[in-house]
Amino acid sequence: MIRKRSLKFSFIITCCILLGLLAGCNDSSPPTFTLDEPDVDDISLLATLSVSNENPGGPYGHEGSGKLIDGDRNSKFLTFEFHEGFWMQQDFDEQVSVNAYTMTSGNDAPERDPLHWTLAGSNDGGESWDVLHTVTDAVFAGRNSVTIYELDSDATYSSFRLSITDNAGETTLMQLSEWRLLYYNEPIPQF
Repeated sequence: MIRKRSLKFSFIITCCILLGLLAGCNDSSPPTFTLDEPDVDDISLLATLSVSNENPGGPYGHEGSGKLIDGDRNSKFLTFEFHEGFWMQQDFDEQVSVNAYTMTSGNDAPERDPLHWTLAGSNDGGESWDVLHTVTDAVFAGRNSVTIYELDSDATYSSFRLSITDNAGETTLMQLSEWRLLYYNEPIPQF
């Protein structure tokens, strides 16, 4: 009986010492290592997203359009009826400035990746569009690969539309993990 109490007491003392050591590590001193992140604003956080052809599960389905701006490059949007006139659009309550955007490839099936597209901006509710950037024969470095595209100058609009005119294969499927609109407050990193 004494031996059992002694083991319990030893266990309690050991736990208290460990907790005290852990609490001592939780101080306000600066970290010994920092990662230099670029000073960038993710404009897509403020967007309302729409697409011309939704996933059958809807925008919040497993592979719905909401995945395009959810910040998770391991999720994806998949449309089953891709055609040359397909577009996706980010709308804002007021004008926002963008100087770059990213495209993140899907997790599988590279033949579903966007191949040719145009980014355009509008300030009149989509009545007219100004072409901001065009990509032909895009190649992604791999699956879930992020590519940054820099615009020639700041683009200030209330709507941005990405019109995808072709995918990388002979399929009616098109997928993309992320489409982010960004504003870099410093030079855009080159990879």
